[in-house]
Amino acid sequence: MPPGSSGKWLLSAGLFLLVALAFQGGMDSAGRSYTEQGFKRALVTYGIARGLNGVISVAQGTEVSLHPAGMGVTLTPGQILDPVNDLIERFSWIMLASSSSLGMQRMLIDIASWPGFSLLLGSLSIVVVIVESVQNSMSAVITEQDAHPISPRNGLPVARGSGSSSAPDGSNVRRPSVY
Repeated sequence: MPPGSSGKWLLSAGLFLLVALAFQGGMDSAGRSYTEQGFKRALVTYGIARGLNGVISVAQGTEVSLHPAGMGVTLTPGQILDPVNDLIERFSWIMLASSSSLGMQRMLIDIASWPGFSLLLGSLSIVVVIVESVQNSMSAVITEQDAHPISPRNGLPVARGSGSSSAPDGSNVRRPSVY
């Protein structure tokens, strides 16, 4: 068995298993129900947080006016709730972001469960296995000593080396590199 061929077999077996699971569809229904439950919980939590934020905002705006002995004093005891209100507002934004994320995941699950996507996944897997086997057969034919880099500009082989050599008169001559 040539070196590295066990990895190719594992790749082929893994791709085959992936395609079989994609066509089976059991993972799609489980993922869809899990995502739907999480989406509902996130939306309910977001609604509760926004409602609580509104109640605290109303309580925060309460003012008490006192006029003892002709002097007017206005107290705002609800301002003590400002840090809690900010915390709940930030939490509600996080819940909105998680609801959006779960909605996008649900959309991707619907796309991935489409039979055409499974067919595309299977086709690409076959192409990957074919390309890997062709590379293996080509690497057996062409060895490292036989392969020379080809210039992308004119298709001519490029000499290997550091790019400098000695001229016949003993002086160092710098040759431009193609790459």
